[in-house]
This record gives sequence, structure tokens and C-alpha cells, in this order.
Amino acid sequence: MIKTILAGLIYQPRGFKDNFDAPNGEKATFKYNYNYVSVPVKIGFANVNIENNTMGFVKVGLIPALLVNAKATIPVSVFDTANVTGTQTIDFTDVVSKFDLAGVIEAGGGSKVTDRLWLTVSVMYQHSLTSITKAEFAGDGKTRHNGITLQAGLKWAMKKE
Repeated sequence: MIKTILAGLIYQPRGFKDNFDAPNGEKATFKYNYNYVSVPVKIGFANVNIENNTMGFVKVGLIPALLVNAKATIPVSVFDTANVTGTQTIDFTDVVSKFDLAGVIEAGGGSKVTDRLWLTVSVMYQHSLTSITKAEFAGDGKTRHNGITLQAGLKWAMKKE
């Protein structure tokens, strides 16, 4: 059983879409994009099977993140007909929370390719513990990011095992 502590620096785009039915029956989509610089810190355990060169792992941790920018792409319509004629991008960085703290859990496995190289895959679930909104922008305090990430990667050992 191998114990690990991991940290990193990641540019992390997040966001969501909201579909809206206009009074004239036309469909419109609002897109909200939040961009963060985050520092995930995780602890984990790995179980390596030497005989068949495989491993499994689980990690838990926190992801503090600082907001870089927040923008929304919204439909633009003709006022008298409500027909959507295009989109407009609005910067709303100043009215949302500048800090997000999320909890994370990750599970995965890997296979040894060479003496120093492992191919790994994992699934990670992340859920914000803090609200991304402030009173000026949907201030109910209940809006949080969450998401699932599938990852594939290569792990390189600095020295032979």
C-alpha cells in the first residue's frame, strides 16, 4: 500500500448552460463560463500488484480556486417580436465570488508499460463547498460548481523501481 500527497496548479474552466423558452415559443440558451486557477491538494492510497503490473488508487482532497474571469453568452432578441437574432457576451466577473473551495474524490487504476512508465485512467468527482454567487448576482448562496472528470495519463518514475 503506497500513500501519496499530491498538489498541482491547474487552469480550470467551469460553467453551465441554461435553456429558456421565450414567450413566442422560440428556444434560447444562456451559457455561463467561469475560469479559475486552482491548486488541488489530494491525499491517496495506491495498491500495486507487482505480479501483473497493475495498480488501483483512490484520492480525496480539496481544490481552492481563484476566479480569473466570469462571462455569460446570452441571446439577443428583437424587442417587439422576441425573436432571437444572435448572442452577446457579458463580463460579470465583478459580481460573483472570487474564491471557490471544492471537495474532490478520485478513483482509478493503471498498468505498467515499461520499467518507469505507467498508463493510468481515473474518474474524479468535484463539488464546491462554497457558493459561487454574491448578493448582486443570484445571491441565494446555493449556487455551487460540481462536475465529473475522466482522465487518462502517463506516470513517469524518476528512478527505476
